[in-house]
Order: sequence, then C-alpha cells, then structure tokens
Amino acid sequence: MVTLSILIGLAIGTLVTRGVTLLGERDEVEFHWLPVTWAVCILAWTVHFTYIGWQINDFTEWRYSMFLLLLAILVGLYGASELILPNGEPGHRNLLAHFERQGTVALALLLLGFVLAIPMNILILDRIPLYEGGPIEPQTAASIGVPMPGIICIGWSLWARSVRARTLPAILFAAYTVFVYASILIDEG
Repeated sequence: MVTLSILIGLAIGTLVTRGVTLLGERDEVEFHWLPVTWAVCILAWTVHFTYIGWQINDFTEWRYSMFLLLLAILVGLYGASELILPNGEPGHRNLLAHFERQGTVALALLLLGFVLAIPMNILILDRIPLYEGGPIEPQTAASIGVPMPGIICIGWSLWARSVRARTLPAILFAAYTVFVYASILIDEG
C-alpha cells in the first residue's frame, strides 16, 4: 500500500502546489473557472480515494489484479493532477489556454480512473456482505452506478470541443462530486 499512498500524496501535493503557485502569481495569471473547477474536483476525488484506502486497509482478500487496478486508478488521478493546471512557468499562466492544450489528456486520465473503479468496486464489494437477496445485489448495483455519472460527465466533456460545450458537464461533475461527499457525510451522521 506504500506505492499507492505515494501516488495519492504526489497527486494532492501537485494540485495544492500548483494552485498556491498560481494564486501567489495571480497578477500574472489569466484565471478561468473551468480548469479550476476540474482541478478542485480532481483534488476532491483524490482525497476521497484516500478515505477509501482507509476503509479497505484491513481488507484481507487481496489479489494482484486488485492491486494493479488500484495502481492504474491512482496513476490516472495523478496524471490528471499533473496536467490539469499549468506549473506556473512564465508563458504558461493562461489557465484556459493550458486547459485547451492539456485538459483533454487530463480528463482522459480521470476517465480511466472512473472506468476502472467499476471492476475495482465489484472485486471489493462482492467480498463485503452489505445486503442479501434481491434480483441484483445492491453492492453490484452500487459498484456500477456510483462511478457512472462521473463517467458520463467526463466523457461528455471529452467529446465537447469548445469551452462553452464543456461548461455543463463540468458543472454537473462538480455537483456530482458534492453529492458523493454529502452522501458520505450523511451516512456517517
């Protein structure tokens, strides 16, 4: 799990460092809400993945395939973290221009993580008895259903080529992210 923790730390560190650097140089940066929204969502999902890691830390039935899936998901999150915001070098301070150059790759890596979350969820949740009976096991439905809105929003944003067409999927993905966090907080309360 050390490798996975390192990737999570790198992803969070990259996003926080780039965000703080851009804020510190705000007079020279051309901000745009679209890449900032995606960056905040990527950060939120990386933090969420940290929480998931704590939840499955005591899981005893690990397989190598599960580790590889987790690794691929985290590589996707780290890659998205690395590419979504410019690194603050002179000449690379226009967030929208950077997003138009690198955003597609960043979102494709994020999409990879969400798509791979489905088999990962099935592998883990099928081993944790949450509910019994019914035509479809609730854990299998949750495994497929929870990542699906994210997959749709990210895919839609990848398909859309103009900034204007990418507006609605970004807003919906941000709302979906808030909804997932709220549902976790409500379940814990």
